[in-house]
Amino acid sequence: MDINLIVKRVAEGIAYLDTHDNSPRASQRTGAFYNPGIPSMTESVFTKNLAAWWVKTFPKDIDLGCSLITEHPYPKSHGRGNCDLAIIDKDSQALWAIEVKRIQFVGDNGKNNDFGLAKVLSPYNKDRSVVHDVLRLRDSKLAANSVVVSYGFEYSFKSCDEALLRHPNEHERISNVRDVCKKENSTTGTYPLNPMLDMLNDYLVGKKLTQGKVSIDFENVWRHPCGGNGKVAGWKVNPLN
Repeated sequence: MDINLIVKRVAEGIAYLDTHDNSPRASQRTGAFYNPGIPSMTESVFTKNLAAWWVKTFPKDIDLGCSLITEHPYPKSHGRGNCDLAIIDKDSQALWAIEVKRIQFVGDNGKNNDFGLAKVLSPYNKDRSVVHDVLRLRDSKLAANSVVVSYGFEYSFKSCDEALLRHPNEHERISNVRDVCKKENSTTGTYPLNPMLDMLNDYLVGKKLTQGKVSIDFENVWRHPCGGNGKVAGWKVNPLN
């Protein structure tokens, strides 16, 4: 196991789960059901489904006698809560700990989501950012190897045009996405992940918290009108000196 394989499997899992997952999801506030697909799948549902798919599809990735599990508890000395994914040995000791973070530029309705930056760079515990996950993994010494992985979709006027071709009955959602894109770049509508990921990488590597970014693109994840193309990025956490 290494970080390159982890990032690759997450990208492959996104493509598979977008097509095959049929679990219903609804708004806690209104009760209205979300459209199926990765864009409407919460982090917890995604990681649970990812683990099940991973073990079934690539069992040889997991060393003999080890298990890939979800919600592995942190030591009590580091507060309540669990790590998203862990590979544990027969004695339940974590060999790899993996925190997964979704970066979401727009919601299920295609409207602007203002929490993306906070989910990546916020220094505050309440935001549960990538930075927070890195520090918690490092300081808790939860596993011999620790990784944080982020994934998200990118948009542009071109992707909105393709979305409308694939989802001709979703004009309102796609129009909402187009409005968000226009605010970011009125000429092309380009709304990329790399500026945020590069900023995060500069901080994590500059502070010697992690090794450098490993990233991979995924494409044609179109079950949801707010889907399309995106990126998975991962960082291996440096051990605490």
